[in-house]
Amino acid sequence: MTDPPNRTSNLLDSPSTVAEGVAFWLRALGVDTAFAMHSHHLVPLLPALWSAGIRIHAAASETGAGYMADGCARVSGRLGVAITGGGPGLAMMIPALQTALVEGVPVLALVGQNSTAGIPTFQETDSSGSRDVQILRGLTAAVAEVRHAADLPAALETTAVALAAGGPAAIAIPVDVQAQALPIPVPMPSEPFAWKWHSKHSNTPAISGDRLARPADRPLVDPLTSQETQVTYRDVVAAVAESASGARVFVDAGQARHAAHAVLDPLAVDFVDSPRSAPMGWAIAASIGAALLAGDTRPVVCVTGDGSALMLGSEFATAVRYEADVTFIICANGVWGGPYSRHRGTPSAEMGCLPAIDWLTYAASLGLPAQRIDSALDLARVLGDRRRECGPRLLVVPTPPKDDDVRAPYAAAQSPTNPQSR
Repeated sequence: MTDPPNRTSNLLDSPSTVAEGVAFWLRALGVDTAFAMHSHHLVPLLPALWSAGIRIHAAASETGAGYMADGCARVSGRLGVAITGGGPGLAMMIPALQTALVEGVPVLALVGQNSTAGIPTFQETDSSGSRDVQILRGLTAAVAEVRHAADLPAALETTAVALAAGGPAAIAIPVDVQAQALPIPVPMPSEPFAWKWHSKHSNTPAISGDRLARPADRPLVDPLTSQETQVTYRDVVAAVAESASGARVFVDAGQARHAAHAVLDPLAVDFVDSPRSAPMGWAIAASIGAALLAGDTRPVVCVTGDGSALMLGSEFATAVRYEADVTFIICANGVWGGPYSRHRGTPSAEMGCLPAIDWLTYAASLGLPAQRIDSALDLARVLGDRRRECGPRLLVVPTPPKDDDVRAPYAAAQSPTNPQSR
């Protein structure tokens, strides 16, 4: 999609439809960037947003769109907007809304629904879409359903109050209602939305279980013997701190996040994570959202793992599509780190091993430049060279399966008895 028109000067115009009312309201709140997965439920809404001057980025999944809105909101101090259709589209966005709820991030989900006539019912929870609203009530601070054009002003007011209190909100609008004419004026916000994210660090409990069957039909990596060279997580994070000065740093769930707290916290180096919900793959999409923020030119570094990349590595294609300036670092150890470490020596440990993935070949299939890094010094050098380049790149760094060297100090730093714990 080409850049939207600059419609800031036209926001005093009166919107004529429900879709235009939502678009003008968002622009008045300062929104100029949104993330979406296209749907037949959104036919009137998406063009209205674009015409109002809001740049819409198409994600590879609804989950990714929600996480991109989350990352955009955290670094911009503005409202994050994620757009999806109802039914399975909304179901795919649930992880992102849950994360925004737990972390207190103002993400607005715009959910298109089936026509109020109930025909067709393709990709819908039921003919009325009401089950979408029931689902959203458990994931957001407020959900407003606009079943008639006259419902829009009250829905926007309720949503604004909820977003100001912190956390996500949602507006669900049937596709035919989006095109309805507004019978009454829509009050516009008097000032842009603003907030400030504060990290809320906490530990996550161990995962239990045993006597789990080995999947015989999938190749597994032996993490203790398959890698000739390994870089510690501490050194990966230290290289980022040393050589990526000025970049926004996102760190995914898992062992890299433990290292980030152990290494970066004492250095007072700022980074962005989701410590309470700790969703795997969040940082991949959130970092893309931050990089695509309109008017922001700071480079972005995302430290993730091969387990997280298995979940949301499809969003690498989004970074390529929009030339997002993100350096993705995959710490490749061939395991789900935490579960593998805790279950080692038990029958369930082998379930923590990952399928063998050639990340360089996968990246090449997406048009994503990639290379393997075998030492911390090489990683620091490559990150330093990246200052003179733009666009996405993937760095694959072999790392050890054990995280004892970073988990212990991280856990100690997060102890309730530690006065420095934050």
